[in-house]
Amino acid sequence: MPRFLAGQGSGVGSAASLATLLSLEDSRGWTLVIDERGQDTGHEGIQDKPQVGHRLTPMSSVLRQYMHPATPATGRKRMSDTPLLYIGNKHYSSWSLRPWLLLREFGVDFDERLLWLHTPEFADAVARASPSRRVPVLHHAGRVIWDSLAICEYVNETWLGGRGWPAESDLRALARSAACEMHSGFPALRQQLPMNCSRQPDAYRWDAAAQADIDRVQALWAQLRQAAGPGDFLCGGFGIVDAMFAPVAIRFRGYGPELNPVSRAYVDALLALPGMQAWIAEGIAEPVRLAKYESLK
Repeated sequence: MPRFLAGQGSGVGSAASLATLLSLEDSRGWTLVIDERGQDTGHEGIQDKPQVGHRLTPMSSVLRQYMHPATPATGRKRMSDTPLLYIGNKHYSSWSLRPWLLLREFGVDFDERLLWLHTPEFADAVARASPSRRVPVLHHAGRVIWDSLAICEYVNETWLGGRGWPAESDLRALARSAACEMHSGFPALRQQLPMNCSRQPDAYRWDAAAQADIDRVQALWAQLRQAAGPGDFLCGGFGIVDAMFAPVAIRFRGYGPELNPVSRAYVDALLALPGMQAWIAEGIAEPVRLAKYESLK
């Protein structure tokens, strides 16, 4: 099971310097809004929605539970046997979900470190962690592995004994092709239906290019399910190809495209995974909301 570690630059305590519009709403109904100039708006960053018995609290007090002090850069590679996975916001980071879910569902013990996306601290923190300056990135035994699919392959070789792919060669080739198509394709789907763990379907609609991507995804799923035979996942049991498509299940849940019965059953199976339920719940609980994802209506 993952352990959450203090992240390099992952705190949101320097919220006044954020260069993007963020909002935070806590359980008491207060909303923190930071405008595009990076200035706090409202009382101590908190705009109270009047409710009896509520006391205004300084912004720092509301955020403190989510702050993770920076870890000084040492220049040394991590040599621990426990892998460390750097990820972005669970609410939005589809690429981070993929290797995280694979590790979680196969019971690999790992640590995770969250770096808040679209903050001034992110650039410095990710530069220390990842040669590509992107998340996710995995550190293990002195090695640094970046890119979601590369991490999944490393996990498969190091801890899964090859179980991340189907044993049968024809099905394995098909699964790899589908996973790589997900990795490199579907640009309209990514851009117009970004992952958002708390989103629910509304009147928002996408264009023909995104619909073509949705149709292609469903065709791929049907092809794999037909080739695999019994089981709830694309190749029967859960594997790398399912981890690659897991964010699409969250997208389909949040935007509500029309799904055929095979696709609906597969989305339901993915969303029922304990790891998926944990990721979604933790993403929704995060304090930061990014306007670029929340403004699609």
